[in-house]
Amino acid sequence: MKILRIIDANFNRIKEGFRVIEDGLRFYYDEKELTERLKTIRHKFTEKIIENFGNDLPLWREPEKDIGKDIKTHETKNILHLIKQNFGRIQEGLRVIEEYSKIIKPDSINIWVEFRFQVYQLEKDILKKIDKL
Repeated sequence: MKILRIIDANFNRIKEGFRVIEDGLRFYYDEKELTERLKTIRHKFTEKIIENFGNDLPLWREPEKDIGKDIKTHETKNILHLIKQNFGRIQEGLRVIEEYSKIIKPDSINIWVEFRFQVYQLEKDILKKIDKL
């Protein structure tokens, strides 16, 4: 089902966004508590994706056919900008999963909504904290 290709692409987008922020918090800001919170959410998110869509999402990938692979990315001005961009990436990906879940796994929608609101709060907490560093 091609919708699983969309779910997989956004699953990857979200995990990559989490990882970019996590590494910035860990290695640039040396921020242990927020790094651990982010890592916990990333792992729970992965568990819920597998629980709801299975462990074989990569089988739906078609990188050779991906018409978006050559699209240029936006410039990044600094680490704060990079973190904000990746929070946007995560939130957009969660919204896509939420919307497409309505078609193939409607009983999972509240899971993605809950993750999205956890990410909103985490973004607020992280931006508040690193603004002081």
